Amino acid sequence: MKQFAPIIFLMTLSAQLLSQKVVLYAPKTTAKWPMLDNRFRFYIPNTSCDSIIFKCDNGKIVKNIEHPCWIYFTPDSLANTTFKVYKKNKGKLILIDTIPIRVDESMESYAYLGTKTGGTLSKDLIIACGGLVVHTFVSEGHAEGSKLVSYRIITIRGDSIETAINIGNRYSDRSIELLRKLKSGDSLLFTDIIIDAYPHRVFPLKPMEIKVE
Repeated sequence: MKQFAPIIFLMTLSAQLLSQKVVLYAPKTTAKWPMLDNRFRFYIPNTSCDSIIFKCDNGKIVKNIEHPCWIYFTPDSLANTTFKVYKKNKGKLILIDTIPIRVDESMESYAYLGTKTGGTLSKDLIIACGGLVVHTFVSEGHAEGSKLVSYRIITIRGDSIETAINIGNRYSDRSIELLRKLKSGDSLLFTDIIIDAYPHRVFPLKPMEIKVE
């Protein structure tokens, strides 16, 4: 199973459904990120999870083999979809519920130097940070660490510009050499920040500038 992120679902149920309803354990209103497994748990009163089948017209839904009350939804696109929920009964599938799902792509990733995304920082603290870290907000108020592939640092003092490449989040030896030369008033740029946040999602972040105190 691929890496998954928390899922947020729209749980307004159709008024034309039969009396047997599906309960989705989710606190919000949308499923996030196409091409990513979104996990949620379901419950139907007096019904075995093994007898339930989910279908949709945007992507795929796979049931967790070890935990049949958990399913994984992987959207193909940003198009909204509808979960159709069926119950197996004597070799037939009986539609028991439909659930509208909104799919959003709202991944927000930020590079941090310590707790900073810009502004001012002393030379000693810049070096002590050891490198950049990246956090991706996978839901409101909740962020997870993401893999930093590479980035460039640029030190600027007047007309003098020096650069260094870093692989991974830690400073390279060349970067540390440049950082030790920093003086108050210098500018430090972090550019070409490439992260691998989730499967199929390798992308750049916006540059960051730090002014040396």
